[in-house]
Amino acid sequence: MRTVATTGIVVDIQGQGKEDGSKEKRIIALRADMDALLMTESNKTLDYCSVNEGVAHMCGHDGHMTCLIGFIKLLMPHIQLIPSHLTIRLLWQPAEECPGGAIPMIKEGCMQDVSEVYGFHNWSDGNIGQVAVKPGPVMACGSLFK
Repeated sequence: MRTVATTGIVVDIQGQGKEDGSKEKRIIALRADMDALLMTESNKTLDYCSVNEGVAHMCGHDGHMTCLIGFIKLLMPHIQLIPSHLTIRLLWQPAEECPGGAIPMIKEGCMQDVSEVYGFHNWSDGNIGQVAVKPGPVMACGSLFK
């Protein structure tokens, strides 16, 4: 585990399973955002209300972080099924809603040698217990790197 972009976190989990015939080392990254927004929570009766005036987690980022931690909990009992040439890289990106999160993380190497990256976003229109996947950018702004 290492920190990047001041408060960002990068965790690499190496597969421990048998090789699957491919000798190519691969890194698959999963990303969650984790910034607070520059606003004050007006509903002070919430158990999870921010205790810091002027900043609050109000658009699901706590859920994003929790889901990535939940992924680790689901993955680790089955880590022996992930081939040893495969690394799962977990990225907790700060400052998604304001300038500064992704670019410093990339400059500090979080995407080095990454073959694939998957982002995650809560979406209340989806069905409980289902995951929707779509090729290409979904949500806000998408960029392609070559």
